[in-house]
Parts: sequence; C-alpha cells; structure tokens
Amino acid sequence: MGCATQVGAIVLLGQAISVLLVFQVVHFFIRRIGQPRVISEILTGMLVGTVLSRIGPLGGEFEGASREVLGGVAKIGRTLYMFMIGLELDPAFLWQSSKRASLIMASTLCVSTVISLAFTPLVMDTLKTKIGYSRFVFLFTVIIAGTSAPTAIRAAAELKLATTDIGRLAITTSILSDMVVLLLVGINPGPSSVVASDIVHDSSLLVICLIVTLYVCRPVFRWLNRRNHGREINNFQFGVLIMGLLCLTMSGSEGSSEEIFFALFLGLAFPKTGKLGRSVVRRMRSPVHELLLPLLFAYGSMQADVRNIHGRDVGLVFATVVLSLVGKILGTTCVCRLLGIPWAQTTVMGLLLNVKGQVDLIILSRTVSTDKAEQEVLLVAILSAIINTVITPSMVMAIVKFERHSITGYKAVGLELLPPESEMRMLTAAHMTASLPSLLSLVEGIRGPFAFPTSVYFMQLIELTDSNASTVLQAEQDTSSSLRGRPVSLDPADSSVNAAAVAAIADYDEDENSGTTLASETRQIEMALNSFWQTTGISIRHVKAISGFSNMHEDICNGAEDLRASIIIMPFHKQQMVDGGMETVNEGHHSVNEKVLRHARCTVGILIDRGLGLAAQAPVAPGLLYQVGVLFFGGPDDREALAYAARMLDHPGVNLTVVRFLPSNEEEYGKALEMQAAIENKVMTKIREHERERAADNNYVAQFYTRYVAAGSVSYLEKYVANCVETANAMDELQSTYHLLLVGKGSSEGTPLTAGMADWVECPELGHIGDLLSSTDFGYPGSVLVVQQCRNNENAEDEDDFA
Repeated sequence: MGCATQVGAIVLLGQAISVLLVFQVVHFFIRRIGQPRVISEILTGMLVGTVLSRIGPLGGEFEGASREVLGGVAKIGRTLYMFMIGLELDPAFLWQSSKRASLIMASTLCVSTVISLAFTPLVMDTLKTKIGYSRFVFLFTVIIAGTSAPTAIRAAAELKLATTDIGRLAITTSILSDMVVLLLVGINPGPSSVVASDIVHDSSLLVICLIVTLYVCRPVFRWLNRRNHGREINNFQFGVLIMGLLCLTMSGSEGSSEEIFFALFLGLAFPKTGKLGRSVVRRMRSPVHELLLPLLFAYGSMQADVRNIHGRDVGLVFATVVLSLVGKILGTTCVCRLLGIPWAQTTVMGLLLNVKGQVDLIILSRTVSTDKAEQEVLLVAILSAIINTVITPSMVMAIVKFERHSITGYKAVGLELLPPESEMRMLTAAHMTASLPSLLSLVEGIRGPFAFPTSVYFMQLIELTDSNASTVLQAEQDTSSSLRGRPVSLDPADSSVNAAAVAAIADYDEDENSGTTLASETRQIEMALNSFWQTTGISIRHVKAISGFSNMHEDICNGAEDLRASIIIMPFHKQQMVDGGMETVNEGHHSVNEKVLRHARCTVGILIDRGLGLAAQAPVAPGLLYQVGVLFFGGPDDREALAYAARMLDHPGVNLTVVRFLPSNEEEYGKALEMQAAIENKVMTKIREHERERAADNNYVAQFYTRYVAAGSVSYLEKYVANCVETANAMDELQSTYHLLLVGKGSSEGTPLTAGMADWVECPELGHIGDLLSSTDFGYPGSVLVVQQCRNNENAEDEDDFA
C-alpha cells in the first residue's frame, strides 16, 4: 500500500513537471502574439496528449491509470477555481442581470437546436453513423449550444472585459447556460433509456446545493468573518476551509458536473467584505493560477489525439466550429438588439458564449457510450471545442481593437451627461493613510436610502523605492515581464507583473516583524475600510499600484479605464498643518496629480482637505447637517461639479447650496470678453464658444432648478459681480458657511469675472477659483473639491497611450 502510494506520488510529480515545462515553453511564444494563458494551456494539453505521450518512457506517465492520477488533481483545480470565481463575482449584479441573461441563454439554445435539427442529417451521412436521429440531435445540440462558464470568465478577465457591463452579462449568461445544459443531460443522461429517477436526481441536485449553501454554509462563513474581524484567515482555518470545500463539492459521483456549480455557489455565499475574503483569495491565487489551472486545461485537452481523426472528420470539425459560431451570434443578436445593445457588443457577447471547456467535455463524456461511432463524435466535439476556444480570444481582441469604446463602454462622458439612475464608478487614490478619512467622507456623502448606485475602489499608491525594489524585482523575474509601462490590473485573474508585484508586496506587508511604514500603512488602510463598511454598509475594494512617480499616473489612468470609472478623486499634494497653513508633503504627489489631470479619460477631482475626514470618523448624528456649497461660474467643469453635488442630495445629513456668480453689467461683461479674446486673436471663435457654453449653463441650471430647487431639496443663491476683486470679496463672505465647497477647475484663461486672478496663481492645475480657495493667504477654513470634466479633445491623441 505504501509502495503504491509512493509510486502514485512520483507519477503525479512527473506528470506535473512535464506539463508545466511544456506549458512554459508554449506560453513563451503564445504571449508574444497577444494570446491569453488559456490558449497556451489548451495547446499544452494537445501536445502532451498527442506527442509527449508517445515518446519512450514519458508515454507511460499519460496513459491509462496514470492519466487518471492527473485527472484527480485537475478535478481539485476545477473546484478551487470555481470557488475563486464565486468569490470575485458580484451576486447583486448576477441577480439584476439574470432576466436579460435568461433571455439571451434561451435564444442561443433555441437557435442552436434549430441548427442542429437542420444539419443533423448531413452530419450523420458524413460520419456514416448508426446512432439514432433523436440521440444524435441531442449530442449535436450539446456540442453547439454548450458554453463553458469557467473558460468564458477566464477569457473575459484576460481580455479586460470582466468589469464591463457586456462582460459581466456574458459571465452571467454562461453560468446559466452551463446549468441548463446540465439539466438537459439529466433528461438524457447517457446511452441508456431515460429513467425518471435520473431526471429527478440530476435536476434536484442544484436545488440541494443551493439549500446547503444558503442555510448551512453561509451562516458558517458569516460567523468566521465576524470571528476574524480585522484579521486575516490563519493557516489552520484556511486548511479546514479548503478541506471542507473539497469534501462538500467532490462527494458526488465520478465525473459529476454538479460539483462545479456547488463550488460556485459557495464562493458567491462567502463574505465579499472584510479582510477574510481578500486573504482567502490572496492565498489561493498563486497555486490555482500558476499550478492547478495549467494542469486542469491541459488534462481536458489530452483527450484530443489528432492522429485518430479521419479525413472526412476534418471538414466536419470546421463545419461544427462555424455552426457553433453562427448559432451563438444569431442567438445573442435576436435578444441583444431588442435590448438596445450595440452591434459590436452583441458580437463580442456571442463570441464569449462560444468558448468551450472541460465542463462541456465532462458532459459529453458522460453522455457518449463506448460505441466507436459515438467516440468519433466525441473526438469531433473535443477538437471543435478546442478550436472554438482558441479562435475566440483573437476575434474578440480584433473587435475590441477597432470598437474599443463601444465594447468597453468606457467613453469620455462626464457626470453631467450620465443619467442619474445609472451606476457611478468612483476610483479614489492616495499615497498616505492621512488622506483616507477625507476620501471616505466624500464616499459616505453619496450614500442614502435611495442613493444612486455607486461602485467605489481605493487605490493605494506605493512609490517604488530601494526598500521594496528587491521584492518587486523578484516578482518581475517570476513573470519575465517588465513592471514599467504596464497597466495596473484590478482583476484577480490577471498575470501581469504588476499583479505579481502587488501580491509580493502584500506578502511582504503581512510580515509582522517587518516594522516598515509600508506594512503599517497597508494594515491601517485595510482596517479603516473594514470599519467603514461595517459603519456605513459601503464596500470599497482595496487595490495597490507600485511604480515610480514618473509613471504612477499610468497606473491610475489604466486602473480607471479597466473599471470604466466615472470619476477619479485624489488628495491635493499639500496638507494642512497645525497652524492652519498648507505645506507640500511630496513634490512627486504634485507631479502625479498634474499628469492624471492631463491624461485621464474621465472626470477628475482634487480634494483639498481641511478637516473633512472627521465626517468619516464620526458619522452624521441625527439632526446634524453638513453644509455643502457649489460655486457656479459657468463652463463644463462647473456643470460637472454641480452634477456630482446632485449625487449627494440623498444623504440625510447633507444640506446643499448652489451659489451662481453672474455679471452685474452685461454690457461691460461683453466688452471685457471681447478684450480678452482680442489678446488671443480669436475674437469670433471665443465669443461663439462663450455663447454656446453660456447657453449650456443656463439650460443645465434650469433643469437642476426645476428638479431640485423648486422641490425644496437645494438652496439657490445668485451673486452679481463685475470683476475678480468683487468675486473674491463675494467668496470671502462665504468663508464660515460651508464644510465643503465644490468648484470647477475652469479654463486656463478664465472669464472676465476671474481673469485677473491668474496673476497670483500658485497651482494652475486647480484653476483660478480652486487655487484661491487653497491659498493660505485667502484663509478659507473648509475643504474644497476641484472638479475637471473629461477632456475629449485634449485626450484624443492620448487615447491609447497606456493601452
């Protein structure tokens, strides 16, 4: 017994080493042409199953019972991977999109069935098979209609589509599709006749899994999260969790696919907030992605021995690929066009649903008998599934390249044009923990019982210094990539060096004996976010970016693009001192802010904090109002600031006042505008542009007035001034009125009401009004949020700088 165990362990070790070595060689070339890791893993399996298994002594490692040893490890990898997917998925979005996903899934299944009925006679005649017509229709429908949820999720993540609306909808649809195909297999479980008990058994297993997850496992997970409040999961707890997960999910029959969805359900039920969930993902990420997934996909592809395929089967394989593509694209088009989804997104949806994986192979292997004719069908199915999965990422990448904004849904549209009921995604970023309370206070200001949907991320900006360079360099060597110039990844499936470096720094941070400032700040941030979630119910995801100040803005801009962020909020590079003055903390922070304002493709806010963070530390008491003001001079930035302020109106503790500055003498204002335009030699252009913006201001303020001011939700004041001196005096009268002021950055030349302020501007990135409010000499005691609307024209040339 002991000898057999040792032999099995040696065989498994030899298999793992062989597969991983082949995978590294294949991926070295595949990634050079921009293909995701899953392609390398599938090709590795084909090479191992077709070539390596026939070479001398190595062949014995991948034949018969020896292959099943590798299959057992692959089964464990599949279960843990589905659990990780559940940890990263948002159950709320799955529920919200379930109706649309169900329609798309039903449409693709119906179209695939029609295609299967139409082409089955031709395929049967080509194969010269004696399989019954109804049974062959079932097999062919499963081949065409099947979608592998794990592979689709992996492809969407590696193509940077997992955080897009269309990507998340495709993920939900793929999960539903897998479940429906599983139920179909329950109705026709195999070559034997249909038995009622089989139908009841297979279709009731998912219900049992859901009941166990909701009423047994979820309470245990919540108890564990409360018990580990503020702490990571320890080694003993993690070991018990993994062993319990494997025992629960792998207790079914051999080859059962119900375990896949059971693991997914458990991951969805696991707490997403708090340190517990993040620590479980961090511990699992490296062994699952670097070791188990290559073995999983390689094992699934080993069954495709191309030497066993006949000449007539080659054409049938490619015909199956084409029919599968047509079925998925037509099926998604029928529904997506009715839902108003653009053509490019519809095509990408169909392509993502066309990927196959090990789940499909398991289903087919359970359904197909040992008959030679049915085994030939299985081989055709395996090869077509592999080809579909290989070509899909390339086709999606080609579409995304030419229809980038349509696919990602990330357009340079400001909050002014964002529908109030739509989701606002906010990326906050800071270098130091001292800036975190004020940022949390801003986030807390947009919550309420009927608040607009908001997703919030916090990016911890870590400067690449001598103290952490060795850790980052080690991560760089492990991934054979370059840190600099690469976009930061906010997806756990990303394998870039930045993700590896972040994981390495996280491990470095967790060393209690490190005693470093970086480790201390990381722990403080995680504790603050956990406490904030428990107090307000707002979950904020914590990510890290590691780079030098010279290119840190690239991490921020790419992170915002990956998230489809509506706004980036960063702290001002100066901090308030004890005496009330503002002093520069680090000039590198100043440079980062300027570059983000210049390159970001979304709205950017710079927060000048003077005690706003107290709101996050001490939540609003009943009856206590925080006074928020908007200084409106006109222009796109001011409209953007007003749009952000509208998002704060649902908060019970916010009292909003809009102060609009208007010229006291229209004739003098017009002359001053002409003089200002004459200096730039753009009189007519400047006047027409000013008239267009003023008309937009009047229209937007009128709509805002009708919706909020007339309803009594907002106070509205008008200040009439003639020049910058009167403007400054009017602003000085408001000094003790507001805790927070929102202002637009404005153009560099300003308007006749602010033009003279340019003579004493210290920080041009804040604009005339923002710079004045940030000045110690002016003496404004409250906090200020300076808002810049996305610059479509200015960023057009920089569109793909960081792609």
